[in-house]
Amino acid sequence: MVEDGGVGVVSRSWRAGFVALNLGQLLAHQTALSFSALMPILRNEWHLSASQAGLILGVFSVGQTAAYVAVGSGVCVAARSIIERDGGHRAREARLRRNEWASRLP
Repeated sequence: MVEDGGVGVVSRSWRAGFVALNLGQLLAHQTALSFSALMPILRNEWHLSASQAGLILGVFSVGQTAAYVAVGSGVCVAARSIIERDGGHRAREARLRRNEWASRLP
């Protein structure tokens, strides 16, 4: 598949990775939201005090934040290696197209 008049090639694996990344983010946020919503029920079921429930929520939040940092670092490393592999040509072309488009704005 060719993009923008033959300037660059867009592979299906890139699109699949992009979809997977977005789906992962959606599911990660759903987990956090449902965990917080379930905590009052779990607190009663597990006979936890307010401080114990708060500790569990705090550890969950810190773990989720650490996971986001780890995944974000991995994405940055992967992006850097892709840019270095093709000499940064795609990134330069994308910037040029963006700047050209932006210069046409009123």
